Amino acid sequence: MQVDRSCVVSSAWCACLILLFSTLSTRVTEVGCTHQSIPPSVVKLWASAFGGEMKSISAKYSGSQLLQKKYKEFERAVRVEEIDGLRLVKRLADDMEEMFHKKAEAMKVCFNLNSHSSDYS
Repeated sequence: MQVDRSCVVSSAWCACLILLFSTLSTRVTEVGCTHQSIPPSVVKLWASAFGGEMKSISAKYSGSQLLQKKYKEFERAVRVEEIDGLRLVKRLADDMEEMFHKKAEAMKVCFNLNSHSSDYS
């Protein structure tokens, strides 16, 4: 079953906002110098449940498990090779310089061809 990710994300945000507003809208009422409040254990339970739900939603729709599986498949075949970053940047700069010189020469040739063709018309 294909589910629209934006729908799930917006539903998750709505749930977060509802939880936030319901938490903020509850007031502590005074009854003869005693305060009624939500016990910390209940808040921890809510936070744990909410965190678990967010983790499962993000794992389901982010594709992280597939990425981990693919990584494990190719982990043995892939090797990391150290490179000299400065040498790489210099090589890229030289390649770009050569490319720009070739483009400039091509533009000169096009300009010369265009000016020669206008001489004959």
